[in-house]
Amino acid sequence: MALVGFALGVGAFFTFVVPEVAFSVLGPHALDAFLAAMFPRFYVMATIVAAALTVIGSIGFGVRHLATLAPAVALLLTLIAWIWLLPMVQAAIGTAAFGLLHGLSLGMDMIAMLLWLLGLVAAWRVKAP
Repeated sequence: MALVGFALGVGAFFTFVVPEVAFSVLGPHALDAFLAAMFPRFYVMATIVAAALTVIGSIGFGVRHLATLAPAVALLLTLIAWIWLLPMVQAAIGTAAFGLLHGLSLGMDMIAMLLWLLGLVAAWRVKAP
């Protein structure tokens, strides 16, 4: 439970706060370098959290339970966003395509965070008296 709370807090901060501050303070060249350095680290953290929640869910509830399936789908979304989408977002900084790609990335991150929460709720409902 603490892992999900921590991950949601970090995920929300790096999804909503950090990019807005970076966009408003840094110029295009500095923004590119900042995003290139920060978001791979964000996706490492998100991948670790989703993988840990998937393993914990499968041990505690089996592979077919929502407490396992929700973080497993979040893990898949995170890997897609990191490996496939992030390079395209970084390459599109300063172009018209950036807004669409960044929005897609943001949406995938938000869905992954909702899936973490859904898995937690599913686990809690089984464990709650």
